[in-house]
Amino acid sequence: MSERHQDQLRIDIKPSTMERINSFTALGLEKGNYEAWIRPKRRSNPQNDQMHVLFREIAGKTGHTVGEIKEYAKLNLLGTKEVTINGVQTEIARPTSDLSKLEASDFIARLEALLHEI
Repeated sequence: MSERHQDQLRIDIKPSTMERINSFTALGLEKGNYEAWIRPKRRSNPQNDQMHVLFREIAGKTGHTVGEIKEYAKLNLLGTKEVTINGVQTEIARPTSDLSKLEASDFIARLEALLHEI
């Protein structure tokens, strides 16, 4: 659990994590200030299922394939990201697997809006 207090973030650390930190200090790492990163929770399986339901509904209304609708939505609603493939930089549609739970909720809302526009 985490909580904010006067511009500070308090995070409860599991005992197993503390054991790992202690084992590193036992190996000679000096105690001191270390950085920690908090990863946002990735989209859930139910969110992924909901996205695919919406892709199918939009495809059914438009006559396009589910794959075409999924690529259209990713390109137009999520944007692109740069990747290097075989030494060549290119842009690809941002994968839905990269979405946080919050981003997935927003994407689902945008898909629902698209479905109602059609």
